[in-house]
Amino acid sequence: MSGSWSVATNTSAASDTVTGQYSVTPACIGTATVNDPSGSSWTLHFTVTAATGADFGADIANLTTEFNASGHSTFTYPGLSVVSAASGVAGAVPPGSIFALYGESLTTGSAQATKIPLPTALLTTSVTVNGEAAPLFYVSDVQINAQMPLDIQPGVASVVVTTGSTTTNTVAVTVPATAVPGIFVQYPTNQAVVQNQDLSENTPAAPAHVGDTVVAYFTGGGPVNASGPLVTGGASPSNGPSPVVESAAVTVGGQASPSVPYAGLTATLVGVYQVNFVIPQVAAGTRNLVLTINGTASAATTISIAN
Repeated sequence: MSGSWSVATNTSAASDTVTGQYSVTPACIGTATVNDPSGSSWTLHFTVTAATGADFGADIANLTTEFNASGHSTFTYPGLSVVSAASGVAGAVPPGSIFALYGESLTTGSAQATKIPLPTALLTTSVTVNGEAAPLFYVSDVQINAQMPLDIQPGVASVVVTTGSTTTNTVAVTVPATAVPGIFVQYPTNQAVVQNQDLSENTPAAPAHVGDTVVAYFTGGGPVNASGPLVTGGASPSNGPSPVVESAAVTVGGQASPSVPYAGLTATLVGVYQVNFVIPQVAAGTRNLVLTINGTASAATTISIAN
């Protein structure tokens, strides 16, 4: 740990730097001992004050003095390894959406689900969120894709990976109550996964046209008015639309779509949403595509447009 503070004496102030060692418990309670240039030793007690774990508040004391301070950690918070499978953004996985978990030695090989309902174990690997098994799409030694269980309460949740008899460290992640949309993209480009009006995949070689109605696929859509039962790991209802409960809007190249007839779950898939929208009047080329639900915007992706 390193830091700096200003020491005031009468009307003058001098800056001091401090260095030392810290430790953090699984409950996010930290202690540290640091020394300043004069040789004075200080004990710090600190607690995390931000959902990302990056910010903290500290009570600092030695035998004669005590004061409060705030700081920002420079180590990587483990919760940032659990992200939206579409956008890669942490804290963007509402219940029912798809997340990616990154790490090391997560399993002994790789495997993917081959049927729905999704399994809660692949090879010998499973993931729990607040002790509840999460349905798995894919596992490998460095990445796992899973669905956030539908009944997980919004707030801070604990995520654990178990492989055989080995259990990882517990990671605290923020589960939002409302939509945090992330549009699926084609890798290695940032081209959005969009189905053109003629049912072809949108690419520079197969662009959409102004006035076309196209479909973009995303996750993190939040609560829906379901047309049938919603089951964790199960397919979305196929007997009717299941629209998101919050308002949705789309922009292409900064221009609002004149019509968004549907934003909601994609029937027969797990954790996948779609938004159907009309291409507004924009110039041909590669244009930014942004989906906003209840004021929360997705990260910008791109879509190919032709006049």
